[in-house]
Amino acid sequence: MYFRGRTLWGILCLFSVFTLSSLNYFYELHKTVRDYIPGYRVNELRNDSQVSSTIPSHLSLPLQPGPVTAKFRDALLPDHKYITTFPDAGWTNDVMNTAHLLVLSFLTRRTPILPPFHPSHVGREAGIIPFSDVFDIDRLSRAMNIPILEWHQIKNTSDEEHYANPATRGYYGGEKEELGCWTVWPSQRADGASPRGRSSQILSLDISWTPVPFVPYPRTPGIDWSITALANLGYSFGRAEAIDYARDWWRTDLGKKYAARPELKTAPLPDKIPWPNSLGNQIDPDDQLSCFDFIYYIRVDTGNPWWDESGMFWNTVGTHMHWTPLINSIARNILNDLLDISAPPLVPLSQEPTTPMPEYIAIHARRGDFARICAPYNREDCLPSIAILNRRVSEIRLELEDKGFRNTDSLKVILLTDEPHSSENFWADATALGWLWVDHDKYRTEELYGRWFPMLVDACLQSSAVGFVGTEGSTMSNIARRRVIDWSGGAGTMVRWGNPTADNH
Repeated sequence: MYFRGRTLWGILCLFSVFTLSSLNYFYELHKTVRDYIPGYRVNELRNDSQVSSTIPSHLSLPLQPGPVTAKFRDALLPDHKYITTFPDAGWTNDVMNTAHLLVLSFLTRRTPILPPFHPSHVGREAGIIPFSDVFDIDRLSRAMNIPILEWHQIKNTSDEEHYANPATRGYYGGEKEELGCWTVWPSQRADGASPRGRSSQILSLDISWTPVPFVPYPRTPGIDWSITALANLGYSFGRAEAIDYARDWWRTDLGKKYAARPELKTAPLPDKIPWPNSLGNQIDPDDQLSCFDFIYYIRVDTGNPWWDESGMFWNTVGTHMHWTPLINSIARNILNDLLDISAPPLVPLSQEPTTPMPEYIAIHARRGDFARICAPYNREDCLPSIAILNRRVSEIRLELEDKGFRNTDSLKVILLTDEPHSSENFWADATALGWLWVDHDKYRTEELYGRWFPMLVDACLQSSAVGFVGTEGSTMSNIARRRVIDWSGGAGTMVRWGNPTADNH
């Protein structure tokens, strides 16, 4: 009895120490994470304070010295040229849009200015988050061997009025500046659609848009533009030629489409090109700062530049977009807990984890929005069941074994999905297989880091696995699959869906 009492007392003491240390860890974490919440950056200095000591001098930022002002023109060097874009879609598509910008910066020999991400999929109140709060921008700059800028480094858009609201904090302020930009979206839709660049509003830009003409720049099949055609607009001759073509082409080409298919009218045929901005001013696309509205739908002349093994967009940019130490550390702490790995908590922001990532298999089962396009099949017959997902997991285990991984039969499976927990049969089947999943309420992910972070941590966990099963048609799944194959030498596959036999193979 005495022995049992001492044992119980010892266990209670150890539990207390662990609990106190964990609380202290989360407290320290909460103090440091403020600097990473969107909107906390105000009046950052340019140049020296923005460049890590590990960045070579040729990658230093091409900016005027001094503090960030309310006007971006104050920051730009007069003899230097830049390029930017204004993404306007779901987060993964905006990541790809930004990668396209980086490829264009190569082809045009311009310095890219990366836009922040807006919270289209996580709720407006999540706020706007800079690229460098998600991806390690210094590492990306070194890998691509180019300097990379962000908008908060060239324009202070924070003001007292918008700071009070988390949805607008850090943005929508600054001086309203006029700018001429290219719009790709109307000609891709070919139905009179308006420019797709709403995210320019968060930067207080008043834009006059010029549509990119089909002639002399033919597109690839479908609605995708050739990236080399868009790159031509970054040079003086290509820019001048396209401006001349734009006015006549827009009236004649779109007019013919309207006459043949009046049902396509979703916006009035403009009588002025460029489109006037809110002040009624028509401004040709800027020469120093080349800018585009939405460049997600672009590609190379042959093949798929993202998903082919030789894909240019993936191999030149995508594979180098690694997570920040903060996101890596949060994901690693959660992973250690899920896999019951005894390890001291990693304090985010200090450094990257130095020990190898534990091996596991991740599943990204996207279901919520895909279920809305299941007709004529019901949800259960359309979306892949746990049994179908498990068949793919078994195939991944075999592929990993062929690649030289050991003990693949014992690898844990982590299920990352938007399936609601009210789907009792789905979760019961996953539990029966011993699969794990992330309870962000338990880990207080949103409470500690913000509304963006449950999604970002899930994306990190997907890409850090050695085996991956994704959902066909999801760009988030496709990018995770590429990361797993590239970053860990692992294996990835996609589950087809849409009807009961869609994934038969």
